[in-house]
Amino acid sequence: MDKYKKEKVLVVDTEIVNEFASHTKGVEDCENSGGILPYNKEFFDKLIYRNKFIPRYLAEDDVSYKQLIPYCIFKHENKYLSYTRTKDGGEERLHGRRSMGIGGHINPVDQYNKFFDEDSYNAGLHREIHEELKLDGGFNISTLGFINDNSDNVGKVHLGVVHLIELDSPNVSANETAIGDLKFNTKEELLNIIDVFENWSQYVIQIIK
Repeated sequence: MDKYKKEKVLVVDTEIVNEFASHTKGVEDCENSGGILPYNKEFFDKLIYRNKFIPRYLAEDDVSYKQLIPYCIFKHENKYLSYTRTKDGGEERLHGRRSMGIGGHINPVDQYNKFFDEDSYNAGLHREIHEELKLDGGFNISTLGFINDNSDNVGKVHLGVVHLIELDSPNVSANETAIGDLKFNTKEELLNIIDVFENWSQYVIQIIK
């Protein structure tokens, strides 16, 4: 964890997540295993306003916290973007896996108001998008839900906020070497190769339209 020594990341208490998961009808397994929690503005506000920054090297091993991760899914017309996580990526446990999600940790640099708020979160979201991808055209953002996955060591310490990014143009390229083999596919095509994807993306593939 030496490479994370200087980085601080935004976290929320796992207890907040488990409380929401346990009271969400139809997703009873989400607290103990994994799945998509539906979008809920009250819960989102708790994530935004009841959080703190701690050193990442601590957060990666402390299951009492969940690191908040914007997980952006890109769509143009009826096709979705996916890529392979190369060995240059920061999360070694995901190297070689196919992914639907662009995004990453929220850091103190994203807080430009006196207190961390929704504007700060959105600043982090946009920073991650433009750090990782080059987009030719505009886009619209909506929120689909939350990924709570306790089935592996990565999921136990992360919470994904799933955003759908609808692109005006399909011209997309990687902005960093951690992203390889970018391509667009229909949902049907993604379902045919779902086993090559990381857990979070497998959950997402099943709920996209």
